[in-house]
Amino acid sequence: MTNRTMLTALRILRQHSPVRTGNLRYNATNAERITTDTISLYIDGDIAPYAPFTNEPWISPKWNGKKNPNEGWIDRAVEDIVAHLAAELDGEWRKQQ
Repeated sequence: MTNRTMLTALRILRQHSPVRTGNLRYNATNAERITTDTISLYIDGDIAPYAPFTNEPWISPKWNGKKNPNEGWIDRAVEDIVAHLAAELDGEWRKQQ
């Protein structure tokens, strides 16, 4: 896997991430090469400990029943990243039901 492929996957993750201050998008999301064929995309919880809450439904009474506008962003990012990697690496992606 090329560095370009890895950086494109990171760009896709960042494009999907919510941005209020930019900390989650620009500081907490990272990519790391593990081996020639393996990368790790991750959100650093030390930098953005609130990250899981940006992806989950709002259940607190504080929100008065409002829906989290970012709910599910990580799932959407993963789908786009997998589709990109499948195309880039001449693979096939089949979403299981």
